[in-house]
Amino acid sequence: MSSAELPFPAILITAEGPQARFLTLYWFVSGSRITNSAFKQQALMWVDRLRRNNEGWAFIRIITPMTSSDERDSADALDNFASLISPEIMNAIRTAAK
Repeated sequence: MSSAELPFPAILITAEGPQARFLTLYWFVSGSRITNSAFKQQALMWVDRLRRNNEGWAFIRIITPMTSSDERDSADALDNFASLISPEIMNAIRTAAK
């Protein structure tokens, strides 16, 4: 499931165990490139290495417990949190790559 509320591509996963449910939101970042596809990230990383462009990649993952029976409430809270912190994360990654 993708998270449509964010201004960048991310994947939203629901994980359920015997005593808890969690939502996980993740995406990959390298410089100004953002993808939610592990396959695309691996392909771009391979091309980067051939070109000697060694910016590296970051795997960003945010996990929250589902405290409500309504998955949409938890997903909205996760999207809001990711929207608040993602500019700082992206800026730190871009700055570190220079």
